[in-house]
Order: sequence, then C-alpha cells, then structure tokens
Amino acid sequence: MNALSDAEYRALIDETQRGEVIGAKFFELLMTKFPDSGALRHKLLALHDLELCTAAILYPVAYRLNIPLPSLDELENAANILAATISSWDDLVSMLLEYAPAYVAKLNGLAAAAADADRVALEFVASHERSLLAFAQAEVRGDSDSGRLLDWRQILSFQSGSTGGLA
Repeated sequence: MNALSDAEYRALIDETQRGEVIGAKFFELLMTKFPDSGALRHKLLALHDLELCTAAILYPVAYRLNIPLPSLDELENAANILAATISSWDDLVSMLLEYAPAYVAKLNGLAAAAADADRVALEFVASHERSLLAFAQAEVRGDSDSGRLLDWRQILSFQSGSTGGLA
C-alpha cells in the first residue's frame, strides 16, 4: 500500500474499527444460532472475544484521530444481516476463507503505513486477521486443535507477517 492521505488513513481506521465491532456481535449471534455445540461454541466464544479485544485496541487510535464512535444500532444491524447468511460451521469457515485474504492484505498495508503512535495497535490488528485466516485454513484441514490459533499469545507470533510457524 502506498502512502495514505490523512483522509484515507482515517477512513481505513474507521472501517476497521467498525468491522471489529460488527465481528464481535456477529460471533455473539452465531453462539445463539449454534447453542450447545461443544468445541464449536468455544471457538465462537474465542472469535467473539478476539474481535472485541481488537476493537478495544483500535479505540485509542480512533480517539487520537477524533473519529467518532460508530452507531451501535447500525453495527448491530450489519451483524444481524451477516449472521443470517450463515447456516452451518462450514458456511462460516467458507466466509472467513473468502474475505480474509483481501482483508489481511489491506490491514498489512495499513499497519505498514501507520503513524508511529498507531503502529503497535495496527500491527496487532493485522496479526489478528492473519491468525483468523490461519484458523480457517486449519479448520479446512480438519486440525482438531485449530482453536489454539485464536489465543492472543499465538496471535503475537503472527506479528510482522510471520505465519506463526504454520505453512
């Protein structure tokens, strides 16, 4: 990603923050859609918590840039629409595999273009998305321990484009 104008940078931070809040609500809704599903419920809870944590990491960046908090009603509506498209775990994994590569590339570029004050936060956000992609890939391979990729310590190993030891 080339150098960003201030307006482009602010717009990407706003879009990313919104995406993380929508993601947290989306995974929360899926927990009610797939109740008592054992390991899947634990993975959905980890996904929810990860999105919520990442949104919280972005709040100080948005605050520093005077980006207003998004409307929670608007974001909840978006999460509801997205959750309505998922009827199975395979649907969820397919959706993650479809959207994650482009989002990872966008966030890698955003992290690379980050202001010094925002760099650590945006590198974590990019790492989180790389971890989410690796998680979906592990699910497709049938990795019974794919949930380990959602642990924040594992996510830190995805810093600076590392694959966290994965192929």
